Amino acid sequence: MVNDNSYAYQSKDFSNYSCKQLKRLLNRSSTVTSIGIIILIGAIFQLIVAIGYERIVLFDRYTRSRLEDLSFILIVTGVIAIVTAIGILNRTSWGRWAGLFFCIIYLIGFPFGTAIGIVGIPAFFLAKELFGDNRIHHASIKEERKRRKAAGVLMKGDSLFSRLLAKLAGIN
Repeated sequence: MVNDNSYAYQSKDFSNYSCKQLKRLLNRSSTVTSIGIIILIGAIFQLIVAIGYERIVLFDRYTRSRLEDLSFILIVTGVIAIVTAIGILNRTSWGRWAGLFFCIIYLIGFPFGTAIGIVGIPAFFLAKELFGDNRIHHASIKEERKRRKAAGVLMKGDSLFSRLLAKLAGIN
């Protein structure tokens, strides 16, 4: 019986990545996943608020109309945010660009949105190899990091000593 697991990842050759580059790639992967989760949580909260606006019974017809308009906008943007979060978490090629777009929009939301945008823009912009069909999976990066640590190569950067250890261990 053949186990066809569509979520299985292929091992990638990391020989052209230094320890410092591998650590940065792992950090970007974690950042991208975190931002995808933040977008998803924000979108769910946004949809809950929008549904709450729809349920408010007001006597003022003008105010009710405005809340209905705001509710509609929140629902549409919430659905777009959920689709974007799914694209980011599944690491689709369009998810990278949608995530970058959301991070640019988040810059407006001081202070938390600005912090997310500042962290997310370089993470999405520099994480090309983490998205698309031939992407590097987070689990394979973690596996390589564990392998290098077990071989005695420290993940603290590209010091002369760590490069020498990597060469001696046959990793880099």
